[in-house]
This record gives sequence, structure tokens and C-alpha cells, in this order.
Amino acid sequence: MGKPFKFMTASLIALMLICGANVHGQQSTVNQKIPVTGMVIDEEGLPVIGATVKEAGTANATATDANGKYSLQVSPKATLEFYYLGYEILKVQVNNRRTVDVELVPSTEDLGEVVVVGYGVQRKATLTGAVSQIKAAEIVTTKNENLQNSLAGKVAGLRVTQNTAEPGSFNTTFDIRDLGTPLVVIDGVPRTNMTRIDPQDVESISVLKDASAAVYGVRGEAGVVLITTKKGAGEKLGITYSGDFGWQIPSGFPDMVNAVDWMTLANEKQMHNITNPAWRFTQDQIDEYKNGTRQSTDWKNAVIKSSAPQTQHNIGVSGSTDRMNYYLSLGYTNQESFFKTDDFNYDRYNVRSNVSSKIHKNFKVDLNLSAIMDNTHRPNPTADPYWIVRALWHRRPTDPIYANDTAPYYFKTAVTGDNPVAMIDEDVTGYRNNNNKWFQSAVSATYDVPFLKGLQLKGMYSYDFNSVDNKIVRKSYNTYTYSNEKYVASINSSPDQVRREYFTKEDRLWNVAINYNNKFNKHEVSAMALFEESYNIGDNFFAQRDQSMPLEQLFTGNSKDQLGNSSDNIASLYDYQNQAFVGRLNYAFDSKYLLELAFRYDGSSKFPS
Repeated sequence: MGKPFKFMTASLIALMLICGANVHGQQSTVNQKIPVTGMVIDEEGLPVIGATVKEAGTANATATDANGKYSLQVSPKATLEFYYLGYEILKVQVNNRRTVDVELVPSTEDLGEVVVVGYGVQRKATLTGAVSQIKAAEIVTTKNENLQNSLAGKVAGLRVTQNTAEPGSFNTTFDIRDLGTPLVVIDGVPRTNMTRIDPQDVESISVLKDASAAVYGVRGEAGVVLITTKKGAGEKLGITYSGDFGWQIPSGFPDMVNAVDWMTLANEKQMHNITNPAWRFTQDQIDEYKNGTRQSTDWKNAVIKSSAPQTQHNIGVSGSTDRMNYYLSLGYTNQESFFKTDDFNYDRYNVRSNVSSKIHKNFKVDLNLSAIMDNTHRPNPTADPYWIVRALWHRRPTDPIYANDTAPYYFKTAVTGDNPVAMIDEDVTGYRNNNNKWFQSAVSATYDVPFLKGLQLKGMYSYDFNSVDNKIVRKSYNTYTYSNEKYVASINSSPDQVRREYFTKEDRLWNVAINYNNKFNKHEVSAMALFEESYNIGDNFFAQRDQSMPLEQLFTGNSKDQLGNSSDNIASLYDYQNQAFVGRLNYAFDSKYLLELAFRYDGSSKFPS
């Protein structure tokens, strides 16, 4: 029995070794990479430069060179994917080949897409100018209270810079190709409140970068941003909800040194003084903070939170029938600041209604209504938040928050006297409350002339109203020093004061247009002639009184030294009218040879006839 058993064991071991060798050989074959080269050309046989070549299911990728050639190490059984803007995605199996040449096919869907341009739409295939368009799905990937910030990095040539995270400030600059601030047109009407639009209400945004903006004249010299809001879609009633909640984190805000480190650094600086090197602090003074006899002040932690919440919510209703489509939405946005008191915050409400009704088979009416209300509330009306942060940076860790460490005796420093802990508390310093309200409307009628194919008449009227109602309450408060067991007070922001500001802006615009769009065999013709008139009024006034009673109303103030006036700033006090003739002609032969002519002639009441 012993020998057969030994023979069987030896046979099993040999079999296992053979199987193991086969498995290892199979794994080596699977994991082996082979070099694959090739060339990518377009439908005309020309090399495609910068096309992406990717091994499917992996991050292994490369791009074609100036001759349309590529080289990539891939698995023998891999599938290669070829990407290039304006062309269909092409997938090819390698099947152990070392050379894979491909020809890309133009994306007919992309070329047939309609793009919003000035005073109309146009097929991508017949565009001659530089026009970029992004859709709703791309816009809302960035969660931000400011629509401008949501465009950062999404449109070639459009530069967006957020200058501050201050709630309600909307201090964002944006330009096209560094040419200046572009004109913003919302649903066909030039408007200035792009920053307040709910991103969930936007259907698409087109950016006109060059001569495409010519139909807007001198106002479009820096480019034009066209915003189109959503319309109703779908045969049934649809309800959508979008909401997000997040935290903003201060970036690039370093921690401040403690008293021991600050005193040590101050000594080193003083000892580098060539004329009079000397210690600024003795070792005994430093040791008082080391052994806990005295406490260092962390001013950053006393003023700034580690994060600030932000939330956005939107509920929309849309649908369509045989003769009508509709879109209704309600949005809410809230943003808090990094200050510890929570007295600095921003709230916004958005309401939108877009309705299209087909009165007759050739006659359609569109009605767009929008209402926006926002409120910014912040402490310390006499100081921009920058000055609060500045006061924070000027505080030394040896300065206490309160004189003699006793609240509410806010410590007055020898440097500037400002105490940031007091400055962020509206119960101490007062507040600024800014209320903005916008009502925007537009009604348009479109008639397709039945006796001539492609001929269309269109008229549009819009009315916008904006009011700004601000209330500023300034409170006097004391800061203190402590000497000889006494608190010595210094008064700040005296006297108590109430100020009210009120601004109104009214904009009216109407235009009539004749459009023609038709195709004859390989010839495609599109033309537009338009007359437009706008009327703009701005007015304002303010009143201010020193307070004699602890009531935050104007009537409780002193008539002595009171102020009541109107600003003559052109941004808030104006009355002018504009008229314009606009024309455009597009011709395309076989969607390859394109011609576009555009003009605008403007007249303004600001200038002589």
C-alpha cells in the first residue's frame, strides 16, 4: 500500500505544479501590455490633432500629436475609445493588433443643435462666430448662491473671479477674453441681476465672444451673455425638487500665533534694529504666559467660525397640453457668514412663471414673469467686513478681549482701538439691513405668416421694476482700558443714528421684428430686421437723524443736523431713452460655405440728435 500511495502523491503534486504553471502563464498573458500605434483622421482624410484615445474601463489614455498619430500601451483584448469635440465617439477592439487607424464621423446631432444667439436661434452647423453654450445640467453641478460663480471653468474664454465670500455682496467680476464686463441679456431683455437668478430656473446660457455680438451694438463690445430660462415640457404634469446643504470653509486663513511665540518674534525683530537693538519683552514677561499666570488670546477663534452653512431649495412644476406649456418655480437661498455672532446673513426668494399659449395654429403668445426678493443683514453699519477682519489681524495675542478680563468692558488696544468682537455684535454696534425687490415681466407674440413659408412676425414688450430699501442703525459703544482699578471708557460711533435709503429703477423695452428662415435644396437663408425702443428711469432719496430715544425710527430722532437728500450719481438718478434698428443676414451653402452680415444703428437721448 505504501508505494501506490507515494506514487499517487507524487502524481498529484506534479499535476498541481502543471496547473499552477498554466494559471501563471494565463495571468501573464492577460496582464501583458502591447504597444498600439495608429492615426486618427476626419471625414476629409485630414489628421485630427488633440483627439483623445482611451483604453475603455481604465484611466489609460493619450492624445494625438500634430500629425494625428498616437501610441498607447494596452491589453491585447482591449477596446479603444476615440473622442473629439463635434464627432461621434468611436469604439474599436484591438484584438492583438499593433496598428489601429480610424476615421472619425461628425456628430450630426451636435451640428443640428439649435443655439441661442442675439434676437433668435441658429443651428450650430451654420454658425460663423464664436458662440459657446452650456445647458442646465452643466450649470447646476456647481452649488453656489451666485449664478456667475456657477459658470467658472465651464465656458472657454469666460473668466469668473469671486472677490469675497461676504453673504449678499455678489462681489464677482467676470469678463470674456479679458475685454471687460459683458452685456447680460435674460430672456431677450438686457438686465443687471444675473447674480440673483436661481440656477435651477436656467435652461441654457450662450456666450457671444466676437462679431456674433454685433447685433447689440456698443453695449456688446465686451461680449454678450444670453440667459434663457426654462419652459414647460412633457405631456403630463411634472414636479421636481432640488435641494442642497453645505458648509463653506475659509481658505488661506492662517492661524494666529500665541503670546509666547509673538513675544519671541517681537524680540527677534527688535534685536535686528541696527540703531537701537534691545529686548522688547523680558523673559519674566514671556514666562507669565508659559506658566499660565496670564492667558494668550486667540482672536481668530473669538471672531471667526471654522465653517458657515449655506443652503438652496427649488421646487418646480412644468407640463404641456396641445395648446399650452408652462413652468412654475419657487426657490429659496440662505447663506451665513464666518462671524461668530450669526448677525451676518443673506436670504433670497425666487418666483418664476413662464407660460406659452398657442392661440391659433400660426399664432403663439409667451408670458414670462419673475419676482425676486433678497435681504442682507450685517452688523456694524459704519464698517465694511474688511475692516472687521483688518481689526482682527491688528490684534495682539497679549491683548485681552475684555479689559481686566471682565465682560462687557471691551478692551481698547493702543494700536487702532477697534475691538473685532464688539464689531461683529449688532446689539453693540448696530446693523445695516438691505432689502432688494425685483419684478420682471415680458410678453411676446409670434405669428407665422401662412402664405410665405419661413416668414415670421414677432413683437415683445417687457416691464421691469426694482426697489432698494435700506435701513442703517448706528449705535455708540464704549471700549475700555483698565488702570488703577478703574475702567476708563472711550466712546465709539457716537452719536446713535438712524438712516433710511430708498432707490427705484424702472425699465421698459419693446421691439418688433420680421424674421425669415427657409431652405432651398443646398441653400439656407435666414434674415432678421428689428426695431427696438427702451426707456429707463432711476430715482432715490435718503434721510438721516441722530437719535434721542432708544427707538430705531426716524421720527424719534433730532431734527438738528438731520439729512435729507437725493444722490446725483448716474447709477441711481437717471432718465433716458434708446432706439435701435437691428439687422442680420445668414447664408449657408451645403452647410459648408457660410456668410453672416449683422448691423445695429443706435440713438440715445443722452446725445444730441
